[in-house]
This record gives sequence, structure tokens and C-alpha cells, in this order.
Amino acid sequence: TETCTIDEIRGLKVPYSADSTEFCPLDGNVDIFACGTYQLIPGTKRKVGKIHMMKVCDDSKIGFKEIHSIETPAVLDLKWSQRLIGGKMLLGVVESCGSLVIKEWKRGENEGESNDSSLSTLCNFEFERSESDPHSTIVLSLDWNNRVNNKEEDTKIVMSLTSESAEEATMAVCKLDNNGLTLENKWKAHDFENWIAAFDYHQDHLVYSGGDDCKMKGWDIREDLSRPIWTKSFDMGVTSIQSCPFQENLFAVGR
Repeated sequence: TETCTIDEIRGLKVPYSADSTEFCPLDGNVDIFACGTYQLIPGTKRKVGKIHMMKVCDDSKIGFKEIHSIETPAVLDLKWSQRLIGGKMLLGVVESCGSLVIKEWKRGENEGESNDSSLSTLCNFEFERSESDPHSTIVLSLDWNNRVNNKEEDTKIVMSLTSESAEEATMAVCKLDNNGLTLENKWKAHDFENWIAAFDYHQDHLVYSGGDDCKMKGWDIREDLSRPIWTKSFDMGVTSIQSCPFQENLFAVGR
């Protein structure tokens, strides 16, 4: 059996634990990636984070460099919209305080010390949470439905979440339009941690969920969400799901 080695080109230390990175798919920005971070403040329930905007450099000795960063609540996941929406480059971010935040990326002309790039909040949606603990509801993952679908007026985001109550919803779908984010559906999908939510990019009325109950489930968001349309069991918890944008009825599952 042949073996291969993978060499690290460049690493960059960030203040908090890095848990999500994603390259921008949009023309003129494919050399940019976002890195979301997460840190629990010792002795408290407070969770903090940052989003670092990185640029891949032509000089392989440098690898990449940070061109912008912002302070946020702890970031659990972030994903770029695969298309411009209203002419804007949008980054979806889910946070430990129970929020889905849509941020607009504006790349500046100057990426040196006087960098004029910006990452600002366009709109957000906050899930209900305990008054005594703002982190009682945590949004764990998100996915956009517009990887293949190019209908801007039908842009949706699916999320997985967790809360202190065993009866609370663990999946939700929001619609994004000119008025901001609107909650369309929420439902309980798993009895244990619901780590991942994903759209079927070719049939975006279908969403998938995966959790610590060692199950992946398929859901039709046009129908009754009290039970899935199918369930697949594994020998480990399901932590990632990705629909193939190039071939229908094909997706990868991570455990």
C-alpha cells in the first residue's frame, strides 16, 4: 500500500481555539478565508470568540496572513453564501449565545497596516434562551441552500442547535430576504447532541441532520416534521454531513 505525507505549509497562532474555517467561493475573493474561534473563560459560563479574515499570499514562505478580525461571542460554525445576495458577499455565523448572524464582507483596497476591509453585521436571529444563562441555547452548525439553487428570493439557512431542555427543538430553518431573517421551521430531530445540519443542494426542500445518537436523518421541510422521512444508523455519532454539489443523491458523512 502506498503512503503519502502532507507537509504543513504555514501555521498561524490565534488567541482562541480555532474550530471553523471556510474559503470564500466568490469571484475576486477566492484567496480569502474566514476562521472562527471559541474560548470558555475559566471559572465562568462566558464563551468568547473572534473571526479572523485571512488572505493566502503569493509568497509560499509566508503562506497566509490576517487582514482583518473582529471580536464576537464564541463561534461554533461559519459558512459563506455561495452567491452574491443583493450584490453583497455574505458570511453566515452561528454563535454560542443562540444567534444566527449574517455578516457582510467588504474587501478593502489596502490590505497593509492601514487595512480598510470590514466585516459587519447585516442582520441576525436570536433563539429563545434562559434569562439567567445567555448560553443556555447554542447554535452548533449551519448550511445555505444556494450552492446549486440560484433563486435569491428563496435563500434559506438550516441550523442545528442544543439547549438545556430535552424537549426543545434541535433543528431550525430561517429564510433570508430584504426584511432580514425569519424563522420558518423548528423541530426536535435528535435526543442527544444534534451536531450537524445540511441541505440537499439539488432538492433544497430536503435537509439532513446528524447527532450523538449515532443517527443521520432526512427531513422534508414541506411536510410534517414530527418524524423523519428516513433514518440511517451508524456505530458512532454523526458530526458532519456534506451534499455533493456536482452529483445528485450523493453526500459524505463524517463520524
